[in-house]
Amino acid sequence: MSFYSRQQYKESVFARENVKVDIPNGLYTFKKDWYPFVLVFNDDLISRKLNEDVEMSILYNYGAFENDRSTIYDSESNYFNSFYGCYIIKGKDNQKVFHDIQDEWHIEKIKAVPEHDIENLVLKSLGCTDPTVEFNLIEIAVCDKEIAGFTDWTLFNSEIISNSLEHSVGDFKRAYIQYGSPKDYSGKDFPVTKSYGRLYARFFPEKELYILLYVISPNLKTVEETESEFISKTIITY
Repeated sequence: MSFYSRQQYKESVFARENVKVDIPNGLYTFKKDWYPFVLVFNDDLISRKLNEDVEMSILYNYGAFENDRSTIYDSESNYFNSFYGCYIIKGKDNQKVFHDIQDEWHIEKIKAVPEHDIENLVLKSLGCTDPTVEFNLIEIAVCDKEIAGFTDWTLFNSEIISNSLEHSVGDFKRAYIQYGSPKDYSGKDFPVTKSYGRLYARFFPEKELYILLYVISPNLKTVEETESEFISKTIITY
């Protein structure tokens, strides 16, 4: 974990609420798939997206490096446009921010979290000024298996229409520090592509917060493998 990421962790919802989410990193497998370290970021813009006063911290990982850049840029890679990780979200006034008055999942607010992540924290950070991000929910189901030491998760499967990360390098972007800069590219910047999203959500009443485990990739096999090798191996303790 980088110095910046360690500082983010100290100020995170994870640290403040004493919730540990141990999610495997790219060193867990014996192949060059994901970046070796899971990183941390505290987002202060999500309240505006949800129209709720909340705090959110993110654990995230992306494609491993090849030739001095992440494979998230490489349309030939299984890890193109791919991320996995965890959102932890705590409401300040409304603890059950992702449930409606009937205590059912508020679907639009659930979708808003990864939409916001891709749009504002990924695409805009790379210079995409007018991003397209649309989550189309294709399945919602009660999960009948234990994940991270807990039952009672809800599964959300989505198809995602969004810009890809392919683009030509112009001005230096701060995001290049973590992803590297893309290779020479002569196509249309940030072309729209289809991806798949899988998200497991659970409210933890003892802590009055939500944890959302997620994986996003244009490659459905990558989604399945990442769920099997990383999401299902996650451990949550508090």
